[in-house]
Amino acid sequence: MRVSTVPSSLRRVGWASCARRAAFSSDAARRPPTAWPSQEDIKKSASPHWREEATDDLVLLGRKAIGNKKFKVGIECFKESVELLKRSETHSQFLATATPSARNSLNALGVMRLICGDISQATQLLEDAQRAQDSISESGMGDDNFCDRAGLLNDRAILHAYKGEMDESEKLLKQCYYMVSRAYRPSNRAIAACLGNLGEINCINGDFKVAVRNFEKALFQLQKDDGNKNSFLDILHSNVQVK
Repeated sequence: MRVSTVPSSLRRVGWASCARRAAFSSDAARRPPTAWPSQEDIKKSASPHWREEATDDLVLLGRKAIGNKKFKVGIECFKESVELLKRSETHSQFLATATPSARNSLNALGVMRLICGDISQATQLLEDAQRAQDSISESGMGDDNFCDRAGLLNDRAILHAYKGEMDESEKLLKQCYYMVSRAYRPSNRAIAACLGNLGEINCINGDFKVAVRNFEKALFQLQKDDGNKNSFLDILHSNVQVK
């Protein structure tokens, strides 16, 4: 039996929300108000939504752990979130019926594998996240197709850069910039991140003038967001020798 690495209090979150919803189901409403919901009530009211809710909670906890530099905890949260959604489906079925929660989990775990240097696992997970997004787009379940795809394109571009495939990385970042700048609600920080990564690729390729232009565009986006320019200038000066 696999022992979950997520605290038991977190594993109960999904079931607790199921019970609350079941209490308001039509069958439960006909019983005395003090009666507990039956197992059938819980199944009807909970499936499959409790998995998405618990998965989103795990991804959020994983991101907080990463922010606190607790990388192993973050990875375990992301792994648990993926396993939670797979249920008894085959891998292909899982991707074909994927939800935004599944895409987020695969994407987050793929990025962590990339940071840890596990290129093979990162490649598989980010490709799965892309396939999940394709299914979501076809079903119309996504929030903003341009925004949803942009993050994946950015992360896949970084993966290709790790592999030394700069042309493919640059192509994906240009696609990312097109997507993120045309989102329903464009994020200045997301645009800046994309342009900053593109500037990094330009530097590696020796295109310093183009790199400076992209860094300046990214700086402009950050200034629009909150006026925070110092951190980005540090990136610019550490990568480009201005003569």
